[in-house]
Amino acid sequence: YSKANFLGDKLYLYGDTIMRIVLALGGNALLARGQALTAENQRDNIRKAAASIASIAKDNEIIIVHGNGPQVGLLMEQNAA
Repeated sequence: YSKANFLGDKLYLYGDTIMRIVLALGGNALLARGQALTAENQRDNIRKAAASIASIAKDNEIIIVHGNGPQVGLLMEQNAA
């Protein structure tokens, strides 16, 4: 965004307003309830989420963060064992 100006929480680019959207991906975005905790399942789920994100990314500023969710809880349980 070399020709963008930030004003408050909005980004103005060439006179058009685009939204800044923060998405927390984790939990159910990575692993549906009852799904086996495998890398393959998580990759498949994130591909689906990425397709949805791509549809809004071309017109907005997207910030993606990890939502933690069950993955962090599972790691805590593994470390406690």
